[in-house]
Amino acid sequence: MTRPLAWWHLLTRRFSRRRRAERARLDDTQEYHARHLIQRTLADQAELRRRAPASPGAAMRYRSLLKLELASLEELEQALREHMVGPEAENVLLEVNAELEQLRTEIAWCHLLLGEHRRSAAAAAATAAASTPRA
Repeated sequence: MTRPLAWWHLLTRRFSRRRRAERARLDDTQEYHARHLIQRTLADQAELRRRAPASPGAAMRYRSLLKLELASLEELEQALREHMVGPEAENVLLEVNAELEQLRTEIAWCHLLLGEHRRSAAAAAATAAASTPRA
């Protein structure tokens, strides 16, 4: 009886090592993909911010990304307030609040840009209508 148990023990150890190695590879792959996604999102966001003053579509997309980020950060802030205590929590909350203010400022800037885009589009339409000869 001891022999089959020894075999079983040897096999389970080998499979356990293999599972741990596979999990580690999976974790590394997931981390790589998450890091790549974050870098790509930040690059897209920077490009949209650069194009926002000239393009209403870019301004709208940038604003929507900022709103998603703001909502996520507000959820994080709420969770931190509920579950963290002490001076460390206060420092983290100060950083989160500073980031929230920055996001709100960026969103307000997008609103201003979109208002300017609408006004310039209306002015262009009025100019085009005025310059069109009437029959």
